[in-house]
Amino acid sequence: MRLIGAGLGVAVYLILTVSTALTKIPWCDEAWYASPGWNLITKGTMGTSTLEPSSTTWKSVGLTGIDRHTYWAMPLHFLATAAWYKAFGFSLLSVRALSIAWGLIALLCWFVIVREVSGEWAAASLAVFLLGCDSYYVNAAADGRMDMMAFCLASAAVAVYLAARTRNLGTAVLAGSTLATLALFTHPNGGVLGFLGLTAFALVYDRGRIKFRHILAAGAPLPIAFGAWFLYIRQAPYDFQVQFGGAAAGRWTGLAHPWAALALEIRQRYLEHFGFAWWARPSARLFGLILLAYVVAVAGGLLEKQFRARRGYATLAAITVLYFLYFTLFESYKIESYLLYSVPLFTVMLALWVHWCWSHHPSYRWLLFGSVCLFAGLQLARDARLIQLDHFHKSYLPVISFLKERTSPSTSMFGSAELTFGLGLRDHLIDDIWLGCRSGKTAEIIVIDEKTQDRIEHLARTTPDVFACETNMLRNRYRILYDQSGYKVWERTP
Repeated sequence: MRLIGAGLGVAVYLILTVSTALTKIPWCDEAWYASPGWNLITKGTMGTSTLEPSSTTWKSVGLTGIDRHTYWAMPLHFLATAAWYKAFGFSLLSVRALSIAWGLIALLCWFVIVREVSGEWAAASLAVFLLGCDSYYVNAAADGRMDMMAFCLASAAVAVYLAARTRNLGTAVLAGSTLATLALFTHPNGGVLGFLGLTAFALVYDRGRIKFRHILAAGAPLPIAFGAWFLYIRQAPYDFQVQFGGAAAGRWTGLAHPWAALALEIRQRYLEHFGFAWWARPSARLFGLILLAYVVAVAGGLLEKQFRARRGYATLAAITVLYFLYFTLFESYKIESYLLYSVPLFTVMLALWVHWCWSHHPSYRWLLFGSVCLFAGLQLARDARLIQLDHFHKSYLPVISFLKERTSPSTSMFGSAELTFGLGLRDHLIDDIWLGCRSGKTAEIIVIDEKTQDRIEHLARTTPDVFACETNMLRNRYRILYDQSGYKVWERTP
């Protein structure tokens, strides 16, 4: 009986993630980060073959040498995907299935974490159920980016440490640090969460037991991992400087203006993603209740003395607040994908707060039960809405079908990299936001989706000469063949 909630959460998670993976339209990040692993097992190099090396991203990140080495992201995800493709082949569903598997493991890790800090099976089951419904958790798990892998490894670092610390502290420290290091080399945000969690629980639970040998064990995995990374960087140091330096630039601006950064964090990372964006439907304001539940849970836990008295609860609350501050001051890139790293912490705090109130305030149980049902219902509504839209079948597949009829693998084409999932890995498909205005290359076909159009319009503010080049080229040298469901296909005129 005490595992019913966890089992239900896992079942809901699997249903929602598989359904989302089958209906969500692919996007460029999934294709970019899928390419190096495939190239590693087919060509022996971790290049991103669809990107134009002389181009940039819309954030002006240089791509020099990216057809040979992918340095703008940490390398472990690429190695994991290469092994996955060897076993299960390369496809959009295969790419997403790997993330779904990582998300399932992360659910089990958080069951262990909550069970260890609370001593309550019911609290752990409630945490898994709420995470399994969470729209951002589900969406990230059904996505081909590396974030779910990084989050899972960070969660595993804390779970393994808490589960093993009483039996063998040295083993717990070494295993936890190794997993946190792996998270770091998957995505830095995961590494920060892993090491922050390990440090917090070690200081609170085992401060008196930690010896110098434990500190050495904690630090041992890092130089090994950095040494291996350095060998990869040595293959093309300048390309690394351009790619990684560009991707890392400008992320710490919050340190110079902390209060402005706090306002931006609240407005752009949270309010906009919970129904208060200018483009959101009025009904989307209801999702602000999810955000309100998180605020109530964290504030209630911090203000309630008896709740804080439980050191595991207080530690998780401190980790949640510190991680929020990390994103405020050190991560100015407010993309939706990064909500995966912070939202689950708020969800776990909500589960602990609800369970604590249920135990200490029985007269409010009907209110708590109704609130949990409303919270889960709103999350499920967001999940169902994305699945019901089915952009994959209604928008993506029609343009893929059209392109297959009008082109061949040898047709030169500019288009966003996710087209490779439908068209196959074509050497003549180039993802170049500059549309050849820098490289001098031309294409017989140009495919522009809504996101690419937004990025091109961004160039009007950052590089107006390039925007003018693209606009004139499309107006004078191309004609529209296809304009449906957010995609435009242009053909070069004779």
